[in-house]
Amino acid sequence: MTGERLRNHPTVILDNLVQTAFVIFIVLIFTLRIWASEAFLIVGGVLCLLTIMFYWRWRKTFIHFNENELVVERNTLFSMKKTIPYTKIASININRSITNRIFRTSTLKVNVNSSSNAIVPEAVLVFKMELAEKVKQDLSRTGSKDEPQAEIYHASAVDVSSKDIIIHGLFSQSTLQTLSGFFFLGVSVIQLRDEMMRPNASEGFQGLISLGMFVLLTIVPTITSIVHNANFKVYREKDIVYLEHGLISKFKTSFPVAKVNAVHVRSTFVSRLLGMSYLEAEVIGLGVDTKNKRPVLCPLKKNEVITAALRELLPEFVYEHDGIRQPLEARKPIAAKAAAGIFSIVAASIILTLLLRSVISGDTTLIGMARTLAENIFLIIGTLMTLGMIVWAFGYYKVAEMSLGEDLFTFVSGVVDRKETTMLYDKVQMVTVSKGPVAKRYELAVGKVSLLTATGGANVSSGYFPEAQLNKVHKIVMARLADGRYEGKLDKA
Repeated sequence: MTGERLRNHPTVILDNLVQTAFVIFIVLIFTLRIWASEAFLIVGGVLCLLTIMFYWRWRKTFIHFNENELVVERNTLFSMKKTIPYTKIASININRSITNRIFRTSTLKVNVNSSSNAIVPEAVLVFKMELAEKVKQDLSRTGSKDEPQAEIYHASAVDVSSKDIIIHGLFSQSTLQTLSGFFFLGVSVIQLRDEMMRPNASEGFQGLISLGMFVLLTIVPTITSIVHNANFKVYREKDIVYLEHGLISKFKTSFPVAKVNAVHVRSTFVSRLLGMSYLEAEVIGLGVDTKNKRPVLCPLKKNEVITAALRELLPEFVYEHDGIRQPLEARKPIAAKAAAGIFSIVAASIILTLLLRSVISGDTTLIGMARTLAENIFLIIGTLMTLGMIVWAFGYYKVAEMSLGEDLFTFVSGVVDRKETTMLYDKVQMVTVSKGPVAKRYELAVGKVSLLTATGGANVSSGYFPEAQLNKVHKIVMARLADGRYEGKLDKA
């Protein structure tokens, strides 16, 4: 395709318009009476103006496939020229939204070896399906010789059924989020019952608001997960991992194993009771539509299946190790942290109770009942939070582990929802070892590891371990850097 000049498919105008129209509708809900004729006139005028603007931008945007680089050029009022060398391309992924499927088009997302675009792709190209496949193959062949030359059927490395996807959607959500959702469900049931018993309950919407919070916190994430991960397929070809999933929008993602910073084996409280966990990867320069989430390599399955999937897909992140638990002295700084949390809870409860008594004043029976009810609610919440801090302290001491291998090291963390993170020394950017006044007395510290910027990337923290043990991570990284084994530079990653 060298020397060709193309435009994106015109459906990008419709995509941009739909996204903008949705934002306008949300704004109208909160700012205008949506049934007023003025609102329709304003919306119509804005949409017409945006259509003209998007059309003009589409007409003035060209895509050049030169001999050594991809160039995206826009000659509008604010001109732009983006040059992407083929050799710097990290991944080329194909997504198919509802609009793509209606018009038989595909969206190509091109990502480069850069920490600045670990989430947002460097170029988004929309072509007819056949042309998109041809462009992907040509760019892959030019930028990475490991990419396949033709579309070949591969069986999934993990057998994932629709039942597995539904279980993953139900039980992979964080426990705190799930409990919050069911709390609002309970509140909504009480509020709706009270509103239905009132003779003049025509304007009571508190129950519906609480019910909406339950839907937002519990139902929506579950359905979104199921729709996003449906038709799941994952396999590895040579040194490339391929992911395919999606019920409405189709996602095809691939990334070299060399781009993987770390793998996470995660389990929520409920899934751990079922003996299940799921596998995630932290990938440099992936830039897919995952809302800054890590790509899931295997949804919730039995732990032995997850272990087998990791060995099949990323054996580079498997090593024999025995976890090192926190020493007995770690109970002291953990207890100090829990005590500080409990003190803050008690202080907040007392202050809120005093403020309540000053706000709700009076000697009537109704006011007294309301004040007593509110004080009891504060007492219950404070007691539950105090018990939560105690449980956290016991769990934190029992769960946290670390292990150091020759090329890999692992941190285990999480009291309710657990996470086992295995990382490469060669992808470590910074190691921070910190200690408070109590931990310092026992020569203990907490380690925080920063990896190369990746989709869904975050600092990984350890529990309380001897400072000398945590410093070994930094020393191993520096030793590998000195003898040339360290390969954590973005150009090589």
